[in-house]
Amino acid sequence: MLTDQQVMRLARRATGGDVAEVGPFEQGGPNVRWVRPAGGGPRLVLKWWPANERPVPALRRARQWASVLEAAGWPFPRCLSVSQFDEYSVVVEEHLRGRHPADITPAVVRQMLSMADRARGRGEPNHGWLRALSGNARRGGKVRVDVLRAHPVGAELLRRLAAALATVDGARFAPSDVVHGDFSPGNVLVADGAVVGVVDWDGAGPGDTAFDLVTLEWDLALWGRGVRDHLPDITTALDRIGEPDLLRVYRLYHAATNLSWSVGTPDEAAVVGAWRDYPAPA
Repeated sequence: MLTDQQVMRLARRATGGDVAEVGPFEQGGPNVRWVRPAGGGPRLVLKWWPANERPVPALRRARQWASVLEAAGWPFPRCLSVSQFDEYSVVVEEHLRGRHPADITPAVVRQMLSMADRARGRGEPNHGWLRALSGNARRGGKVRVDVLRAHPVGAELLRRLAAALATVDGARFAPSDVVHGDFSPGNVLVADGAVVGVVDWDGAGPGDTAFDLVTLEWDLALWGRGVRDHLPDITTALDRIGEPDLLRVYRLYHAATNLSWSVGTPDEAAVVGAWRDYPAPA
């Protein structure tokens, strides 16, 4: 993790100007900061990754797909630059108003469902969509195979996920929607009860809208508290656009990714409970 001084130096290079201060987000990873330029002006957002993990060309492609979602009414922050400095890929974008919701509301759920619906059919056929998920489930990534194999529920998830992937014809399935990649309440900014911003666009690309909706479904099951009664709304949307075999894959995949990060944390029991209770990946 970079120190504030290192972040300041990176921010000066990325913005081409002096920087007065940097600060953390309330909800944000160790690789994201707000930046205040010297001499006044609005805050900016600085986000960085090791260049071997997020090469600049891949980030620029993701931003192009995010722009497609913008045209469909998704409120993304304006991207000011995507650059590489030394071993880091760096994005600078505008700082949007709004806050990450402590608990989402029915109005936010409805707005997110509408946004997902408007993303359908706006991409290009992605013939490697399921192959990428399958590779992640076998070799690791967001699915931490080594961690899950040593966990009783994780080992069961990996077995079921492999069996579910074997039931779908990945060569035949080439979805042409545009997905965010991590479509969760934690990646939206809310003001006055409405979504005013969507962040973390770096996973955007052609894919299957049902995958984004299962992400939202899982987050409601885990953290939705007062709006869990809207889970049937998401299930209805998924039944309308998704094939049962594919939905089974997505639900198992998200169960595996959620358990991957939560093993050994206070959230592990909640993830296992959500897997056991809802969604029910048959």
